[in-house]
Amino acid sequence: MADFYRQRRQLNEKIATAVGAACTHARLLFNQALEELKSSTNETLRIAMFNSTNMFPSMIARFGEQHPSIQLSLCKANRPDVFPENCDVMIHAWPELAAKLNSVCLLDEECLLGMNHDHPLAQAQQITLEQLRKQSFLLLTKNNILGELTHNYCDELGLLSNVSLVCDSQQTLTSLVEENMGFAFFPARTWKIESQALCLRRIEGHALHRKVYLSTPNGARSPVTQTFCRFVEAFFRSLMQPEEAN
Repeated sequence: MADFYRQRRQLNEKIATAVGAACTHARLLFNQALEELKSSTNETLRIAMFNSTNMFPSMIARFGEQHPSIQLSLCKANRPDVFPENCDVMIHAWPELAAKLNSVCLLDEECLLGMNHDHPLAQAQQITLEQLRKQSFLLLTKNNILGELTHNYCDELGLLSNVSLVCDSQQTLTSLVEENMGFAFFPARTWKIESQALCLRRIEGHALHRKVYLSTPNGARSPVTQTFCRFVEAFFRSLMQPEEAN
């Protein structure tokens, strides 16, 4: 545009006027788009998620590094039937809620049987259902999505009568297994298990899976929400690549 204005005297006046008007209009559109972008990236993004994740802290930190002007507000997702009020996006594991919303499955993960590494069954790579008939199980309460999932799973396998204790805290559940109080189920990818006292094993022929979803309310997404959703989907795709390669 600067070159055009410097050379416009050498052009036909009608052409110069038309091109000048087009350039001025283009610059106006560019400035408007720039202001809209600045406005959108100053918004606060409200994210609801269930609180039991190994990967989410690093995901949020990386997003913040790439988009420092977007303010993030985190809240807990604790109802399987309602999208949290005043939230823009939700990361959760409730398939019924995902079906009602604009959703994509981020991850299908296996839930493994966790036990103290000193337990005799810890020496086996896979454990049979018959070996578990006399073992004690520890579960989360049913108001936790993993608690509901594992209650139903134990019921299907005929192990519900083996449940010796139910608690509402994932940290407590982990500590009880560390103390060799019983077996519990641990999501293989999203739970952060740092204890050296625990090991995870599969139940032969009886895999337990859960899905993790990214959901937004039905309708148009804001530019900031679109940016976050694209980032999260790409983050999980890159996360899954090493596992798929093996």
